[in-house]
Amino acid sequence: MAEIPVKKRRRPYAYLLLALPVALIAVGVNEAIHWWHNVYEPDARVAADFTLLSSSVNARVAAIRVRKGDIVEKGAALADMDDVVAALDLRGLEAELEKQKAQRGRVEAELALFKSELADKIATVEETVRLLRLELATLERRKQIAEDNLRRNRRLGRDVVPQRRIDEARDELLEMESKLRDIQTRIAMNLREAEELAGTAGRERLFQTRLAVIDREIDKTAVGVEQARRRLEDMHIRAPVRAVIDEVHVNPGAYVEDGDPVFLIHDPDRVWIEADIDESDIRHVRPGQAVAIDFDAWPDETLEGRVRAVGRTTVNGGEANGRGGARRIPVFIDIPAVEKTVWPGMRASVNIRIR
Repeated sequence: MAEIPVKKRRRPYAYLLLALPVALIAVGVNEAIHWWHNVYEPDARVAADFTLLSSSVNARVAAIRVRKGDIVEKGAALADMDDVVAALDLRGLEAELEKQKAQRGRVEAELALFKSELADKIATVEETVRLLRLELATLERRKQIAEDNLRRNRRLGRDVVPQRRIDEARDELLEMESKLRDIQTRIAMNLREAEELAGTAGRERLFQTRLAVIDREIDKTAVGVEQARRRLEDMHIRAPVRAVIDEVHVNPGAYVEDGDPVFLIHDPDRVWIEADIDESDIRHVRPGQAVAIDFDAWPDETLEGRVRAVGRTTVNGGEANGRGGARRIPVFIDIPAVEKTVWPGMRASVNIRIR
């Protein structure tokens, strides 16, 4: 009987040796595809615009209303200075302003009274002159009648008209002439009075001058009041935006001068990622490109961002990134709206999809 040949069993490690190069090739191909389609930076950071709030007055700090780490709304009071003197200055200026306004009111009342009385006097004189002229016209007609009557009686003579009638006609004419002269004199006097009243209208300019002087004082005091109000408002430091209190530099009771730092804040709604990209890769990066963002704080969640801008300056990469100090260029990436809090300085890795 012939022997049946026994088939040799391959050892397991032979398959492993065969699979290892295949796996390495697959990983290499995958990495090559990844680097072809992405620019990767593992050490990106969350950045923000920090604002240093300073005192705009020289005063003692009366109260600090917030603590480091607080989130406050726009306009919230952060600190109060000792405002007793500033408040007194404001009240004094406001009282002076009211006094000046009251003085102006009195002068205006005097001017209105003067103009009213002057108008009444002028109207009275003008009406008197009008009536006198009407009376003058009547007397002139009566004088004409008296002259005609005397002339007719004289023409008829004493044989027809008694001397008594001639004398009466002459007396009547003389009386008319006397009344006319009296009316004319009264008209002249009233016209002269009207001229004098018109001349006193120049006193109105004196009132206007007084009002102009008072107005200048009111304007000056009003400016002082506004400045005092601003000084009083400056005694209270308020948040210019919705903000996180990053640092509190003073304590109650401290004396601060104009320009001394009091708070360091940032707007929590205005943060972004800043990634320093190797200059050899920066040619592939453009604004608008999608970015996959992985925060170290949330390892199981990837966010989708966008390249907002590419920086115009270079920074030194240093040794930490393993690039041997290669020059790098900052890329600014907008973070999508998320419910989680994003703090400046948080570490993230970014994949910028360039193809």
